[in-house]
Amino acid sequence: MDDTFSQVCHIEDLLSQAERKDQLFCSGFLSESEQAEVVASLGLPPEASGIVRDVPYLFYGGRAESERRRLYFLPSGLSPEEFLAGEEAGISILHVEPRNRKFAETLSHRDFLGALMSLGYRRDVFGDLLLEEDSKGAYLFLLKKAEEDVRTQLLSVRHTPVMANVVSSCPLSERFETLILSLSSFRIDTVVREVFHLPRKESQRLIATGLVSIGMKPILENAKVLKPGDRVSVRTKGKFVLEKESGPNAKGRYHAEVKKYA
Repeated sequence: MDDTFSQVCHIEDLLSQAERKDQLFCSGFLSESEQAEVVASLGLPPEASGIVRDVPYLFYGGRAESERRRLYFLPSGLSPEEFLAGEEAGISILHVEPRNRKFAETLSHRDFLGALMSLGYRRDVFGDLLLEEDSKGAYLFLLKKAEEDVRTQLLSVRHTPVMANVVSSCPLSERFETLILSLSSFRIDTVVREVFHLPRKESQRLIATGLVSIGMKPILENAKVLKPGDRVSVRTKGKFVLEKESGPNAKGRYHAEVKKYA
């Protein structure tokens, strides 16, 4: 069975249980594409919180800007704000760092993730993984129930001995570069093409096959016009936010400031 289809079926079941029992039910961590599939399947508005079938819901991954998030179905009478103010999210943060930073390797996101998956966990146990600036340590969001085992079992990443400690918050933000683009329009196929240096046909193919989303909503129309604040995810390529726009100038060109995430 397709993993995404299985995930959607699981979340449908969680929602049904939340309807019947009026209790808290939640998923593991979902990727942005999985979130988009769930939003489409359940007919949710593409917002971080709302109500579906009279059940309050919330997407949350440990911080406001999380990419990988859990989906919570809340009991009636409990607002998302009240839920987040409590200690019920079931998310922990580990700071993974080398035992001797001086002799540590430069490590990648894939190196850390490979070490974690080798412990025998499924991907939905882990949320965002943010590398430190020197790429020798990282902050990991994960399910609280796995915290102690991961903390004690994660002993090395590649050839670098590491230690993992529980922390209350992550001081890092996602890395990005600011791009200044000259565009013929703010159509989504045009902006995607320029941000990722793609041929027009390739950007249009990505859109037509459902690989491009604004927020959690898949976009299938090439002519969709972006506006400032739109957060665009392109599966296999990356993501960006349209920050500012201006134009047209005397030559009919538009200018955009885009935040492209590393």
